[in-house]
Amino acid sequence: MPGKLCDFQEDTNPLQKNAWAACEGFLYRATDVSANHPKTDNPHQPGSRYAKDWDAGWDHAKNLEGQTLTRADVGCCAGEGLTVPTDPP
Repeated sequence: MPGKLCDFQEDTNPLQKNAWAACEGFLYRATDVSANHPKTDNPHQPGSRYAKDWDAGWDHAKNLEGQTLTRADVGCCAGEGLTVPTDPP
């Protein structure tokens, strides 16, 4: 997954300083269902690079629902070994 390791967006450098926002959003969703950890809880200024990275991290975790996270899934973020909760139907 080159180019996606820290921020989950292909058009950005994975080493940029705001990659933490992607990890923050990723772990926020990866630790609970969407109803308890909704994407609308993004704490960053709407439209900012941080908000976009947070959303990308959240989306990445959402796409991994029900899976146990591997190093390839989490990139430079924490969370290896977590199982992402699946939203109820």
